Amino acid sequence: MAIAEENERNPKQARGRTKMDSEGSFWKFSLAFYADPAIAGICIDLQDRHWSDVNVVLFVLWCASRHRSLSPHELERVVASISGWQNDVVRPLRGVRRNLKQLAADLALASISELREAVKKQELEAEHLQQSLMEARFSDIGSPAPDRAAAARSNVERYATFVGQIFPAAHIAALVARLQAIRPD
Repeated sequence: MAIAEENERNPKQARGRTKMDSEGSFWKFSLAFYADPAIAGICIDLQDRHWSDVNVVLFVLWCASRHRSLSPHELERVVASISGWQNDVVRPLRGVRRNLKQLAADLALASISELREAVKKQELEAEHLQQSLMEARFSDIGSPAPDRAAAARSNVERYATFVGQIFPAAHIAALVARLQAIRPD
């Protein structure tokens, strides 16, 4: 997720985001949740080694923050609604950005670094649009859950099962702890 790299480079700016700040509680939740560098690292690991979509991880945690537990069918609907966007837009932009990072380092050309920054902004905007779509379509999804931590654990584990993975227990514990540490909507 492009947010991680931007937060690492500009931690003060991460709090004073762009025009996207005022749009949607899911986006605001994601920025706050992801601001912790350890959490950003966990999310990137889940993305790169466990075939997960960070926006879906954040979405299931956002649902839990709002005391919502997702069923397997509900999770499948969410993923199906954004899979085309993720596969056709977000992932290709991420691939280009990552390739340009290495090229910029190898060739030491400012123009490549500038292009990479432009692609990173587009990737971030694509992720924001994905989150906007998810929130617009599924803001009330899930069943009431009295315990945010239990809902978070269940939602994350359900997503891991959906993508055919077993997420590291330490990752799940850290995600749940982070959820408990941030203020609910």
